[in-house]
Amino acid sequence: MLRPWFRRMSDAARKPVAGPVGIALIVAALSASVGIAWWRLQTPRPDERARQQAAWVDLADQVQAFRRGGRHAEALRAAKASVTLAAEAYGPSHPAMAEALNELAQLLVAESRFDGVDSMFARAIEIQSRLTGPESPEVASTVNNLALAWERQGDLARAAEAYRRVLAIYEKTVGREDALTARTLNNLACVLDAQGDPEAAAKLHRDALDLREKLVGPGHLDTAESLANLAVNTAERGDLATAESLQRQALAIRERVAGAMHPLTASSLTSLATILRRLDRFAEAELAALAGLAIRQEALGFRNPSTASSLEALAAIRADRGRPESARALLTKAVAIRTRSGAAGHPHTADSIERLADLPAEDDAEPSATARQLAPLLEQAVQVRVTAHGKNHPKTISTSRRLAAAWRTAGDEERALAVEKQLAEQTAGDTTAARDQPPAPDSPPATPPN
Repeated sequence: MLRPWFRRMSDAARKPVAGPVGIALIVAALSASVGIAWWRLQTPRPDERARQQAAWVDLADQVQAFRRGGRHAEALRAAKASVTLAAEAYGPSHPAMAEALNELAQLLVAESRFDGVDSMFARAIEIQSRLTGPESPEVASTVNNLALAWERQGDLARAAEAYRRVLAIYEKTVGREDALTARTLNNLACVLDAQGDPEAAAKLHRDALDLREKLVGPGHLDTAESLANLAVNTAERGDLATAESLQRQALAIRERVAGAMHPLTASSLTSLATILRRLDRFAEAELAALAGLAIRQEALGFRNPSTASSLEALAAIRADRGRPESARALLTKAVAIRTRSGAAGHPHTADSIERLADLPAEDDAEPSATARQLAPLLEQAVQVRVTAHGKNHPKTISTSRRLAAAWRTAGDEERALAVEKQLAEQTAGDTTAARDQPPAPDSPPATPPN
């Protein structure tokens, strides 16, 4: 039985090898077979894909639950896994992928980790624009999140432009009286505050608050956000009694709804501490500042810019209570956090540096040595001011003058003159900016960030 088979194989082996066309056909067939096999291995079966999609929905829900509970580390881990699973379960161009990228980028922004965030948002916007059009509420929501990332990094001009785009889309698609419109009004108002225009911001804060009280009620976290931001704005405009009342309302809502140990509660405590300090109620202020700092260190860690805000608020209180060394230690930590974070370009970084410069020199320190340490930080503060406010803004001019004075005290007259020359050139075409600018302040700015 084996011999005929062997003869057939032997005869076949003695036949001439196929020509070039035959070889090409054989190679093509083999390649197609390998490709089909690889595709079958890589493509989940329908039941497997359905299982992956169900798992992604559960994971996306977990991300939201962790975020609401203030469990940022767990939310971030889940969000990273969500992006991977969305790609496997739905593919790279599905709305689920846009949602997963959006959530992950938002969590990274919350931790001031900005590497790759712009591209995540851009990819999400591309997917959404293709599916829903470039002026849909879905696109507007993601543009809003991108604007927040720019705001946190100190790119206030781009942030304001993006928020205005979002506001225009929402007013066109969902109308003026909508929660999304209210949120955008709130966000744009905060950028105007950061740009140093509290009067323009105040109207937007009030509009947002009125809408939120009407739409979601007086006890909602969104309403608390508007109350808290209007409180900061009101304090900046000098009405401390009203600011305290607004911030206490926000604090009560946040404690009841989010919880006593939530970062939102810490934000209100920190802002309240700043208001109380300005009202000379130092004991109450310090208790509020310490409570806010403890919550933020626990929830956000020791390197988060929000933790730096609490350190700054406590430092201002300690300085006013005659404890400059404690204030210096706290501000040194805050400056280190801000200058090493992804949010180093935000105006808050410049504010923190200037608060440190405002403290009296240590008793045994040479003024020139202290100035040499501060001057490089003040140079960074000037660059932050230029980016955030522009060359001719009063804050930029004030910080530049402080830098020139620091170099002069440090004994570096050449650098001091260079700064003054650059300042003169900047303001030469703007007599309003150059005229009657106040000298560098002798006390910390009135309202540290919350």
